[in-house]
Amino acid sequence: MREQAAHPHDPHWDLTLEIAGKLWLYGEHVLEIDAHPAQKVVDLQWAARQAGRLIGVRTHLDVSRTGGIPPRLIVRVTYEDPDGNGLVRAQDGLDALVRSVQEQQVAGRRIRRRRRIASPRHQCP
Repeated sequence: MREQAAHPHDPHWDLTLEIAGKLWLYGEHVLEIDAHPAQKVVDLQWAARQAGRLIGVRTHLDVSRTGGIPPRLIVRVTYEDPDGNGLVRAQDGLDALVRSVQEQQVAGRRIRRRRRIASPRHQCP
């Protein structure tokens, strides 16, 4: 993995993981969203790009409009695998993600333990 793709504190982290998982398992992720506000499309593009970084591929979005009222968009996220090693890079990226999450969990436990030690519940006079 070339870089840390996103952080769990990111508001689009769940969408990023969902897209990465679907790309890994099925090679694509298809969803239908409202056409308005346009920010939803921007957020989806960003999450798709981060998902691609996470698994080591370049993602592509195909957007088409439905004829309904109100109009909706069908977004298909796929990825490009120019050298045929996408699955190897994806596995490396997912392994790095698991290690990162585990390190954050361990660090979080250490901080909580220090706080308990540093602030005793009862002080003796």
